[in-house]
Amino acid sequence: MSLGQELVHRVLGNLYFTRVFGSLTFFAPSPVAQVFDIRRGSIHISDRVGQFRPSPSIGFPINSIISIHPFLHEPMKHLLALILSLCFALPTASAKPIEVLVYSATAWYRHPEIPRLNGFLARLGAKHDIKVSISENSDDLKAGSLGRYDVLLFNNSTNLGESVPEKTRKEIIAWFKNGGGIMAMHAGIVQNGTWPELIAIAGCDFDADSEYMEARFVVDPKAEGDPVVAGKKKEFKYTADWLSFNRPVTGLPGVEVLFRLDEKSYTPVRDHPSYVDKKPMGPDHPICWRRKMEKGRYLFTGLGHDIRSIDTDFARAHLVAAIQWTAGAQKVKKLSRP
Repeated sequence: MSLGQELVHRVLGNLYFTRVFGSLTFFAPSPVAQVFDIRRGSIHISDRVGQFRPSPSIGFPINSIISIHPFLHEPMKHLLALILSLCFALPTASAKPIEVLVYSATAWYRHPEIPRLNGFLARLGAKHDIKVSISENSDDLKAGSLGRYDVLLFNNSTNLGESVPEKTRKEIIAWFKNGGGIMAMHAGIVQNGTWPELIAIAGCDFDADSEYMEARFVVDPKAEGDPVVAGKKKEFKYTADWLSFNRPVTGLPGVEVLFRLDEKSYTPVRDHPSYVDKKPMGPDHPICWRRKMEKGRYLFTGLGHDIRSIDTDFARAHLVAAIQWTAGAQKVKKLSRP
């Protein structure tokens, strides 16, 4: 006897149950037993089968019919209905894993560790019910293929406007606006003006970068407690290669900044011939943000220059939660040890 059956037996005495056409039906020993029909999202109660009235939703995806002894008080009947819905409900299929397409083709600078980063993302996803597919073939970005995925993750995929055909780029934007999720990791935001529609979604384009060095992260006060900030509060130090942008995204419609960089804590623009005229962004230097636009979701994280920058407890939790948010997951669980 299961725990649920034992509990019901103790309260009601002898109780008979059977399965009828996929439902789980309980019969109490009375000709006028009250019927609890627990359907998707609500309980329907009646003194006779076929005469149901809805009661407040309890939010359980269950489909069963339960008959309870008529002489119990109303509160006990509702309690038993809830107990039975949990203990005897037919098993349901497990949740569909998040489907992610990681795209890492480049048309400008190519980060040497892109293959290792792809493998890291695949292994990380496998631990968190995230199915990762990896491609550098733009045919996989066409509507017929992209429709199978929840998230399109650009792993350091620079200057996509020079490598992805215009027709395919239009299909990606249409997919995004219709509910798709785009996530850019590190140089996945670097487009150098080659794809204006994607740059408009991101809110900015690449301008310069730093050496690989420690910098101070500042958590936006509104973001504290959000799973994507992975338990960080106020500020903390982290080491990576840091990007600068041609404009801050703060205040753009639909944008939520999660992390900023304190430019006083590091040198934002490294010494490089192409950066002679480049200047730091100043006090407002976002390095991780997300955005809702029409039905789509976009998220950028500055992490991902190489394995060193993401192979930490913080970065693993941050990336998993970022993927989950970009996929449109309604509930994102905090991760204690990824």
